[in-house]
Amino acid sequence: RGDSLELISISKFLVALPGTNNAEAMYLRLPMLIIIPFNKPELLIFDGILGLLGKIPVINYLLNKLVIFFVTKTRKYYSLPNIMAGKHIVPELAAKVTPELVAANIFYYWEKPSALKQIKENLAKIPIPNSIAEKICNEILAK
Repeated sequence: RGDSLELISISKFLVALPGTNNAEAMYLRLPMLIIIPFNKPELLIFDGILGLLGKIPVINYLLNKLVIFFVTKTRKYYSLPNIMAGKHIVPELAAKVTPELVAANIFYYWEKPSALKQIKENLAKIPIPNSIAEKICNEILAK
């Protein structure tokens, strides 16, 4: 808790869920591993009608399994840097995760400083919009 920007600025590698911290790390050119855990689909939270249906135990379970299936088959990227670049820049781990799996991914990058350097260089190449309003308008117009 507290000032995440300060922590990110002194870090060499970030392990995170998709979210705003991905944008902060991207702007600071911090290599990162994004984890999308599918261990407990029943814990996914939805808004609107899906959220209401999700309150029914059996439907919640089926709905979450369906969403995970749909997301894993249709979505290419989960992290903002990869979405903005339109290609794989930072590694993403979308799976049923275990501590051993996460540790193996972290150690891979710990032992390969050249891989971290490559991620850093690729993050620097991502075109960043002039303003957040411009980014929002571009996203809306693209749909």
